[in-house]
Amino acid sequence: MLSQERVVTALSHKEPDRVPMDFGGTSATGIQVTAYDRLKKLLGIETPSLVTNRRAQLVAVEEAIKNRLHADIDGLEPNPPSSLPRVAGLPADASPVSASPVSATIDEWGVHWLSGAGGAHVATNPPLAGMETAAEVEAYPWPDAAAPSRCTGLREKVLELRSRSPRAIAFNLGCQIASQARNMRGYEQWLMDFLLNPALAEAVMRKIMAIHMITAERMLAVIGDQVDVVTVADDLATQSGPMMSPAIYRKIIRPLQREMFGFIKARTKAKLFYHCCGAASFFLEDFLEAGIDILNPVQVSAANMDPEFLKKNYGGRVTFWGGVDTQHLLPYGSPREVADGVKRLIDIMAPGGGFILAAVHNIRPEVPPENLVALFDTAWEYGRYK
Repeated sequence: MLSQERVVTALSHKEPDRVPMDFGGTSATGIQVTAYDRLKKLLGIETPSLVTNRRAQLVAVEEAIKNRLHADIDGLEPNPPSSLPRVAGLPADASPVSASPVSATIDEWGVHWLSGAGGAHVATNPPLAGMETAAEVEAYPWPDAAAPSRCTGLREKVLELRSRSPRAIAFNLGCQIASQARNMRGYEQWLMDFLLNPALAEAVMRKIMAIHMITAERMLAVIGDQVDVVTVADDLATQSGPMMSPAIYRKIIRPLQREMFGFIKARTKAKLFYHCCGAASFFLEDFLEAGIDILNPVQVSAANMDPEFLKKNYGGRVTFWGGVDTQHLLPYGSPREVADGVKRLIDIMAPGGGFILAAVHNIRPEVPPENLVALFDTAWEYGRYK
């Protein structure tokens, strides 16, 4: 099978010729530049690396690396905003600045980000923190969702990618509702809003969703017929459990997700990839009800995320995308231990399809390049369907 057919078969819960693999195809399955340079050195590749995500220090994974590691997914990113908005309280010349080893940036939503050289990043100075009414929220200088630049050249990009590569295409749409609200209100205030001011919590998220839906509608009208996967995200769980009670999620967040996911799926035949770090199984029935097709990153080190439990209870209804532990196994295991872990994961997750193998999250600097080679070479050799 060619990669696109292999991926589409697995997403249809059928068994392809081998387990599909992703390395660098989405914004949650990439690699930080230091780790990438070490991998290239091991493989004898001397080309300069291109950082495409400055906040997380992620690179564009080159064709030679994708071929060597048997990757089946190509990623397509939305166009960046043509300019940053003028945000109240910031000087007119406010713009991203950098200084090693930390960079400070402001995104188009007005959120400040501090980023470490290793790729760790945190939102600061939440621009909506002091607001108390829906009117204040509405008056905020929101991103221009209808900016023509968002779609400029997108059709040409996807057609060029389709013509030169046999891989499946994942369009990294993003469209976070709750996580974006958390970044703009501040973590503590965002959680307090659910109890003390739920109307404001909903107003903020609904405004964010409306912007996402405008951009999604315009971009999918241009490329929705050419992509195999559309990725969205909202981190709603921690290592040990949900960030908020399931009852609050079902009352306030799930209806918005259902509306937006349905809106997206009405505009493309692509499968909907949903990224939620942490103990996502606490919400998995809800995510399925809201319309997801794929769960990522399958953080197996989190509570209630054992692969056997997930496959037994949900394997026929959702595709699992990820699963190779990035907290313990990849950074601190030996190549042999990585190979054994990959084999165990394939034994559990691969039967019946519905599985795309990838690291649980972006590869950080402490991951030895030998472990990455062991991961993908083992999956290439061991992940064949009989």
